[in-house]
Amino acid sequence: MTNHCAISPMAELHANGAVPFTAAHAMPKSVHTSVEFLAAGHLATIKVLLDDVNVEDKACVEQVYAGICAGLSAPGPLSHLERSNFEFAQYLAGRMPA
Repeated sequence: MTNHCAISPMAELHANGAVPFTAAHAMPKSVHTSVEFLAAGHLATIKVLLDDVNVEDKACVEQVYAGICAGLSAPGPLSHLERSNFEFAQYLAGRMPA
């Protein structure tokens, strides 16, 4: 007899959101691919939220880019808030031919 101790996708999502930011992970695949999640309309709600965030981010990124192009500053150390950007850049660099 097999013992299935699977946690529900929604319980997994709530558990992930209950930890400190430094211990949190991206949304588990089991969440956004579950029938329960899709049936509840959560994906559509998250898409609306992410679309709103992207609209906000676009203006900020464009302003930062304009500042970089102005040539009035020198590169400096990254903020701790930019860690995910740094790790993503490392990931991409590791997969590109030299």
